[in-house]
Amino acid sequence: MMKVSSHGIALIMNFEGLRTTAYKPLKKESGWTIGYGHHGPDVKQDMV
Repeated sequence: MMKVSSHGIALIMNFEGLRTTAYKPLKKESGWTIGYGHHGPDVKQDMV
């Protein structure tokens, strides 16, 4: 299992940015993204 340092987490959070409403980074994508770049089957349209 890979572990990410606190500096790595801060870098990812800075790069991704926080979005509290589900969105599609690209319109043609089938899945949704929320938070700091979290995506998967548990993320749904209009999720907050």
